[in-house]
Amino acid sequence: KLAIANSRFTVLMLGYFAFFACYRQVNRLFAMASLAELGGMILLPCVVALVWTVRYRKWAPRVNEALLCLLIGTLTFMVYRSTALWVNHWETDRFTYWHQLADAFLHGKLYLTDPDTLHDLTLYNGHWYVPNPPLPAILLMPFVWLLGVDRINMTVVAAVIGALNTVAVFLMLRRAAARSTTNCGLAANLWLTAVFAFGTNHYWLSTTGQIWFISQLVTVLFVTLACLSAIEGWSGWLTGLFLGLAVLARPNVFPMAIFLAGVTLWRQTEFPKILWRALFSWAIKAALPVIIAACVLLGYNYLRFEDWLDFGYVTINGADWILDAVRKYGMFHPYFIPANLDAMFFRLPELDFSGERFFFQPDETMIGFSIFVMTPPLIFLFRRLRRNWWTISAWVSIFLTTGLLLCYHNTGASQVGYRYLLDMIAPILLLMGVGIGKRPGTIFKILAALAFLVNALSVYWWSLMADW
Repeated sequence: KLAIANSRFTVLMLGYFAFFACYRQVNRLFAMASLAELGGMILLPCVVALVWTVRYRKWAPRVNEALLCLLIGTLTFMVYRSTALWVNHWETDRFTYWHQLADAFLHGKLYLTDPDTLHDLTLYNGHWYVPNPPLPAILLMPFVWLLGVDRINMTVVAAVIGALNTVAVFLMLRRAAARSTTNCGLAANLWLTAVFAFGTNHYWLSTTGQIWFISQLVTVLFVTLACLSAIEGWSGWLTGLFLGLAVLARPNVFPMAIFLAGVTLWRQTEFPKILWRALFSWAIKAALPVIIAACVLLGYNYLRFEDWLDFGYVTINGADWILDAVRKYGMFHPYFIPANLDAMFFRLPELDFSGERFFFQPDETMIGFSIFVMTPPLIFLFRRLRRNWWTISAWVSIFLTTGLLLCYHNTGASQVGYRYLLDMIAPILLLMGVGIGKRPGTIFKILAALAFLVNALSVYWWSLMADW
């Protein structure tokens, strides 16, 4: 099955690349973009996979799985980059500070010396700081040092991270099935991976490269790796390291620790038993990297703003309605629950066939719409509910994360859908896997196709509305 999947992915990508190359000859916008970026990353993996599949298809299942992961990542990257071209967002825009902050770090500074714009930066003692936690800039430092800050294209960075996320999600789902965490076959895992890559806000985030969205993508990567580590039973140190890195990008994902502990309990014993000594030993190992990450964040705050708890959001150079809310109620407050509930669950896009504007209108205020409209397959979360340690802990983590987000001062601001869903996407996908079962049914495939359509329309709408 893996060899057949490799063959199909290879043929699909070669066909897509041929179409792209031909269409470039007749489209002026496409003619401006070089095929070198896509060609180098697509043709070589395709050739390797095709040769391996034709000559050695019965050998080394692990190699076939690795090649399938390579092809999934390559296909995802190709779709993200070609989408970015179609919506005229091929190059780095002015709201992408991470490469500039990485360059500042390399020069011993914590602030930007010449930012392209001041939006969502924080002024303190005459310097402009990026208020967001620093992990994306830290990860970019080697590339900025090697290539130079001007040669870093942040839309490419977004697509690369998005492709890595997709591969990580597929691996998590595959290993979960192999460990009987779910009962999904290869087809079900591929469909779930596709829903993640193209049927959630991850599709849109991976084509933009803006500061807030890069943070979200990096968080998804390390939360998924932490889940994979827990499912595989890797060391608590490594699981904690992955979660700690996620916290260095978005601190509010710490409730995922409960899910990781639940997976570990599930591996150790049956519900409702608890092996306290083994759990305590794992918890100590996993907690230490997360505590270190939290201390790094606090120290980073102090070095910037001389206040351990100040992230810079209270004085950020952002939208007045966000600043007023933060100053009056703080970053988290029950006051924000109604607005977040609306954006998360109830807000609907508008269909306008008047011909005066694009017919699919997510929202004029650009605060997104319901996660169940954006990703209809989410209803499979509630099918075939089980009671064991990992499913219970998954729901607890999801409820706690949702509770935090409901009290958050910001619904996600300008977005095509409720993007904070991705903070808890790893346990959500695993629970959906339980609901799908071994093979995806017709209803799931129809809902997945709707998710692909809604997200594609949303990305196009965003390109019409957003001011780059």
